[in-house]
Amino acid sequence: MVNTRQKNKKTVPSTQQTLSKPRQGQPSGPLIRDPHKQRPFLLEVLFSALKLLLFALIVLGFGGLGLVYGVGKAYVDSTPMLEVSQLTRSDRTSYLYDMYGNEITNLTSMEYRDWADFNEIPDILKNAFVSIEDVRFYKHQGVDFKRVFSAVLEILGNSNSSGGSTTTTKSSSPSA
Repeated sequence: MVNTRQKNKKTVPSTQQTLSKPRQGQPSGPLIRDPHKQRPFLLEVLFSALKLLLFALIVLGFGGLGLVYGVGKAYVDSTPMLEVSQLTRSDRTSYLYDMYGNEITNLTSMEYRDWADFNEIPDILKNAFVSIEDVRFYKHQGVDFKRVFSAVLEILGNSNSSGGSTTTTKSSSPSA
């Protein structure tokens, strides 16, 4: 005898069967992951680590941008105001030329200063400079230890009346 209930009951396919059977014009394979099915443990750990790494990189990126902005703002805020009068002051004489290379005029400050090559300076002026600035110039190899030691003693005794630099040191420094 056949049970009429089973005969009249429609069979509903499971979600797995529905997902695995492609309809016409649609790609084959499961489109939606079964929520009850778990990923393997290693994949879960890997995806969690990648999410944390991405989040940390985003936070560090924003922190770095904030740091760069803060340092830049501090430099801009601590920069002194530019004075136009400082731009026009020069220790040396400036020369103005026209478009053909002819000198129009020169701009001088309180003193008339011009660049001179070493060969243009007379020997007597060189010797006068050396005798005033560094008496032992020709006796040492660029560092006068006696003068450096005396300068250290003067600094420790709070009577800084002379420095320890020699003429060689002065001429090799960028401020010379």
